[in-house]
Amino acid sequence: MAIDKESLEVLNLINYGVPDKIIEEHAEKIKEIYEVLGKLAEDTAEPEMENMEISIGDLCAHCGRDTSFESSELLFVNRIPSGTDGTLVLAGSWDEVKLEVEVTGYMCADCQSVECDECGNKVLDYSIRELKIICSDCKEVNPAE
Repeated sequence: MAIDKESLEVLNLINYGVPDKIIEEHAEKIKEIYEVLGKLAEDTAEPEMENMEISIGDLCAHCGRDTSFESSELLFVNRIPSGTDGTLVLAGSWDEVKLEVEVTGYMCADCQSVECDECGNKVLDYSIRELKIICSDCKEVNPAE
């Protein structure tokens, strides 16, 4: 289900590292949270809630790409379980309410990749030598003494 731009503005969503695609796919759950918090806000100025976990299944928790076996991008092979934290800020006729959320899914190979300090290539296979990230190709060319 997609969430329209007006609803996003009403909810005043702030996220840290959570792709818009994921927020849009969980729009219904976000709206439910908004309604519950509205009722809680009538009873108390600061509702207390535990961290919420939103599972996004086979999507990358960092970029939102599909890491499922059926994906045409072939990201299934090197994916790892992963999550990211964020803050959902809900605004309404009461004071602003902040809700800590944890988005769980997987991390694709592109998001796991790091840049080799020697050649600049993005790699998954690396070692650390003298506080530098060295890919396996550079390690073979310049072995440690």
